Amino acid sequence: MTTLKFPIKTEFGIAIKKALDDYFEETRKKKTGDWALWHKTIILWIIAISTYLVLLTFSSSLGFWVNGLLCTLLAIIIASIGFNVMHDANHGAYSQKKWVNYMVGLSLNILGADATLWKKKHNIDHHTYTNIEGVDHDVDGPFLRMHKDKKWRPYHRIQFLYCWFLYALLYFGWVWYTDFKKYFTGETRFKTRDHIVFWVSKIFYAFYAIYLPIHFLGFKNFIAGYAYVALLVGLFISIIFQLAHIVEKVTQPTKKIAANTEWLEHEINTTANFATNNIVFGWLFGGLNFQVEHHLDPKIAHTHYPEISKRIKKVCLEYGKKYNEYKNFFGALWSHVKVMYRLGNPKLT
Repeated sequence: MTTLKFPIKTEFGIAIKKALDDYFEETRKKKTGDWALWHKTIILWIIAISTYLVLLTFSSSLGFWVNGLLCTLLAIIIASIGFNVMHDANHGAYSQKKWVNYMVGLSLNILGADATLWKKKHNIDHHTYTNIEGVDHDVDGPFLRMHKDKKWRPYHRIQFLYCWFLYALLYFGWVWYTDFKKYFTGETRFKTRDHIVFWVSKIFYAFYAIYLPIHFLGFKNFIAGYAYVALLVGLFISIIFQLAHIVEKVTQPTKKIAANTEWLEHEINTTANFATNNIVFGWLFGGLNFQVEHHLDPKIAHTHYPEISKRIKKVCLEYGKKYNEYKNFFGALWSHVKVMYRLGNPKLT
């Protein structure tokens, strides 16, 4: 357990907090979700369930390319449910009611992973100690050097090539390995309810994601479809989160540097936005292309980020602070490739 503490708020941090508070005071909006988020939830789940049922029922008569397109759509929607619905709910940003956040947050369990374990790793470790080696486990992937303070290995030289394969394995490994490892090692304290939810949801996921496809489609078709969807979901999730923190414009502070930086400034330094003017990306990614605003207050629903970002930019400009942003998706993606290449070569870090 880390003992790292951040200094009290500076004048800049106070100005950032005021900009956030002023937005809700002036607009008289609630921090949590509204009809825009609820409607999006319904649309995403309708598409997900409909696509799944079509594949389960009619895939044998649809042909290779149609099945491929439907599996691709299913993967995109699964990732989008994670970005839009699960993510906000498990941050407490979906609703003002705790029980609603809890129930909606269980959408992660429906998709195969466990919300209780995720909240410990993401909400506490990642959001408090962003981009700090040894504390933020999101920059501690196996076989990857994603932080300059991590020990270098010879195979890291080509990590910018093989990282995509590991990214694709994220979802499968998360559902079938990481969750069970954390559960049995007791990394997160579980209540009786959490134990029940863990096992019931894992069994339910295995039933609809494995048993039913094998029963209706046969083992070979199941393997092909499940592998394709799971790999795409893993790739989508990994890339979106990597573009927010493992890019050139952000910092990777040591614990000593972080301990001397006010927390809100630390979050701005270690986080980047991308493609914020792309309406399609904004809808699909659940505002995760506005990672700066998300990290300043994770309990704010993502539907507020576009307007809040204007205020945060203004404060950064006034105080001469850098606001990290990439104009488009591919610019951020290329920046990530360059960072992975640089971190894989010790002479460059």
